[in-house]
This record gives sequence, C-alpha cells and structure tokens, in this order.
Amino acid sequence: MIKSINFVKQRKTQLGIIAAIIVLTCAITFTAFAASTKVVDIYHDDTVTQVRTLKSDPAEIITQSDISLGKDDFIDLSAFSSDKSAIRIYRACRVSLNDDGKISDIIAVKDVEKTFEKNNVKLRAYDTVNCKLSDKVYDGMKISIERAFSVTLRADGNENELEMAPGTTVADAVQRAGITLSDDDEVVPNLNTPLEKGILIEVLRVQYKERTENEIIEYNTVTKKSDKLFMGETKVTQNGRNGENRVVYTDKYVNGELDSSKVKTQTVLKKPVDKIKVVGTHKKVVLKSGLTPISTLKMPSDIKINSNGVPSSYKKAVTATAFAYSGGGNTASGRKARPGHIAVNPKQFPYGTELWIVSADGKYVYGYSIAADTGSFIYSYDNAVDLYMNSNSQCNAWGRREVVIYVL
Repeated sequence: MIKSINFVKQRKTQLGIIAAIIVLTCAITFTAFAASTKVVDIYHDDTVTQVRTLKSDPAEIITQSDISLGKDDFIDLSAFSSDKSAIRIYRACRVSLNDDGKISDIIAVKDVEKTFEKNNVKLRAYDTVNCKLSDKVYDGMKISIERAFSVTLRADGNENELEMAPGTTVADAVQRAGITLSDDDEVVPNLNTPLEKGILIEVLRVQYKERTENEIIEYNTVTKKSDKLFMGETKVTQNGRNGENRVVYTDKYVNGELDSSKVKTQTVLKKPVDKIKVVGTHKKVVLKSGLTPISTLKMPSDIKINSNGVPSSYKKAVTATAFAYSGGGNTASGRKARPGHIAVNPKQFPYGTELWIVSADGKYVYGYSIAADTGSFIYSYDNAVDLYMNSNSQCNAWGRREVVIYVL
C-alpha cells in the first residue's frame, strides 16, 4: 500500500516537471518569435496601417497588409531600413502640364519633382516652374514650365550668348554678363525692356568731350529795289564782311567713334556786315528820236534831261495809266488848264509836285508837268493821271496809255 502511494507521488512529480518544461519551451519560443518580428507603419490614403511581420521585403510586407496598389502608385522607402520601419504609399493622380506652351495630361506621384522624374521632364538652369518642386501633387493640378531662352549681348568688342529666365529684363542680362556701366553708357534696348528669345542687346560705351572752334559767320546779302536804276541794272552800295564766332561743342563718342556734336556756347567775336545790293525796277523807255514834248510849260534850268530822255536826277519813278482830256478852264488848284497842268490823285501827288512824263511805249514825251487838278479816276484806279491836251484830236490819238512818271 505504501509502495503504491510512493509511485503515485513520483508520477505526479514527473508530470509537473514535464508541464514546466512545456511551459518554458513555449515561453522561449514566443519570446524568440517576438524578438524576431517588427512593427512596420504603412502610411497610405491619409491613414496608417501597422503590420507586425517577420518579413524584410517591403513588397511582401505591403502584400501582408492587404493594402491594394495601383500600377502607377509610388512606394517611398526613404524611411524604411534596418533601424526604420515606415513605408509611404503615394497614390498616382493625373495633372495638366504646360511645358512652354505644349500642354499634356500626365501621371503624377508624390510631388512635382518626382512627377517630373517619372515623366522624364528635364529642367535646365533658369527654367521656371509655377510651383515648388517639393509641392505635393493632386488630381487636376496645373503645372506650368516656362523655358529659359537665349539672348545675345554685345559689349566691348565681345558677343556672348546668355540663357535667361522668362520675366527677366535687359538689366538682368547685363548683370549676368558681369558688365559694369558708367553713368554715360547706354544700352539698346533700354535696361527696363523685358527679354524675349533672340533679342540683341548692345552696350554702347559713351564719352563726352568738349572742343572750341573759331568759326566764320558769313555775311548776308540784302537786296533792295530802286526805281533810280533801270531793270537789269544792279549796284552794290555796301560791301559785305564776314564775322567770327567762338563755338564750344560737346562731342559724343560712341564706342570710340564720333556720333554727334551739340553746341554748348557761342560767343560772337566780330559781327558780320551785310552786303547791300540794289536792283533796278525802273522800266527803261526807248524814246523815238525827234519827239517834241506835249507840255507847254517851261522847264526850270536846274532840271537836266539826259540822252535817254530821262531826268538826270529824280526822287522816284512811277508807272501809271494816263488818260487825256481837254476843254480849258481852271484847275482845282487855281492854275489855268493847259498842257503840262495835269490831273492827279492829290494823295499820291500833292498839288504843285513837279513831274516828267513819257509814254512807256516810247512814242510820246509829255514832258515837264505840275500836279494841278484832281482826276476823275481817283475812285477806280490806284496809279493814274489825266494829261491835258490842246485838242480833242490829240486826246483821241493819246487814248489810254501807260506812262512812266518821274517825280522831280
């Protein structure tokens, strides 16, 4: 009986040891399992899925998570390594790309930079984008690229091709080329001009210099008319003399060559003297030989008539229209009507004015005359006289005739 009890006790002890061994084995196994797994955070669709896994391949871990992937979705493993446990999934979307006027619909992922990389869009220096490369993309986003372009800059004998960004100006190109401008230098087109493809920019090196010149002031020729000379005759009554001027010029040199000159100051050192030339206006009358004056007045001895039938000295000569009249009586000035006492416009020839009259055609010499009466023509003619004749037949022979009147 005692032997049976001891056997039972031994049996229980053995079973307890076995159970303890099993528990210990399970604990060791679980601990080993826990030690060999890790938790991976998968960021997707604005949420986080945690996966405890023994796997090290990201694709297998995503498969284990039951997260579905699109063909163009982007898996970011930048935070997944031996000491990091994060995977980010960026869903693909479609955006509009305007590449310097060429518009296309493209697949986009993560951000603008990754989208350009995926679509083999290359950016060159000075190209501009309407958003940051780090900006996240979204469905329907509009991305625009303005491409840099070449401009030509010519300065100091050199010509450079420059790549310039859209929206820049001539001033930006000059600065990019490292060109220093003086206050007088000029740039064509001007510095504020917006750049465009193929534009030519020229830097003009400008210098201003002053010079002083003594210059001749040429005299003027002044022409005066005189009825003391016959038509075609001229007379110089004053000789001309040149003057002298001191002129200070400001000369503008562009790229070493004289471009223009402006007068800064002028000082007259000697004034010029005009040349005065007198030209004749008197119509030369060629009188027929043997003509007897019609006037019966006695001519004063101090009045001389030359061989041309013209007084040697007279105040002026007037061309006029002459009519003839007769009939006797007294004149408006009180003188007796007779050949030589003629009717005039007293405003033109005051009463008592001494005259010498010949016909312009050279056929008549009316002769020495005195303005004594008022003519009937004063309201219809500017230059006209009435010549008194002895008879109606003389009046009819005279008719209406052009005459030259010499005022004595």
